[in-house]
Amino acid sequence: MKKIIVLISVLFFGSNAFGFDEGVDYMKLSMPIPNSNKTLIKAFNYECPLCYRYEKNLTPSLVRQLDGILTFKPLHIRLRGKYGKEASELFAVLIFKDMENDINDFTNSKSLFRKAQMAYHKIHHNVKKEVNYNNLESFLSIGLKASNVSRDEFKKLKNNHEVQNILKSWEVGYEIVKFKNTPVYIVNGKYLINTQNIKSNGEFLSLIKELANK
Repeated sequence: MKKIIVLISVLFFGSNAFGFDEGVDYMKLSMPIPNSNKTLIKAFNYECPLCYRYEKNLTPSLVRQLDGILTFKPLHIRLRGKYGKEASELFAVLIFKDMENDINDFTNSKSLFRKAQMAYHKIHHNVKKEVNYNNLESFLSIGLKASNVSRDEFKKLKNNHEVQNILKSWEVGYEIVKFKNTPVYIVNGKYLINTQNIKSNGEFLSLIKELANK
């Protein structure tokens, strides 16, 4: 009987049995992010505990299931965190190096970006003590060590034209998160998901797929 009920549900409602409403489950941005068609953008900050929670399991799973549908793009918010600006520079350098190494999935365990991102998340949210950086160099050393990149290479690459373009492209996200907590997920550069209304991973995936086709 249960199998029959499930089959009827699929026939009548399709695989997506969720109903989504603009203004409730998502909002349409008045100023879309340029050059973001067919993308899933995640705006995050290295100090954000929810960003870490989503990054551990949900985001990698979404990226795998959206392969061929949307391209995943991380966007670090430099306005938050003691060393937000420097963290953005480091993340942009590592994304550039990943692309040079033909790594375009920034949730992949081989990604230098992800290695540094998770190193910062873990030291803030797994280590049960207050995090104190003595100075900028000690802060940067965490991400550089995790990604096995030297300080000299980082200093050289952070002024690279393509790295600067990545940083410039992230500026458009700053207005979006001024009044909204991270993480922020944006589909096609114009649909911002209200994550607080999403009740399951399956619902999240279904909403993203629906928005991807708008």
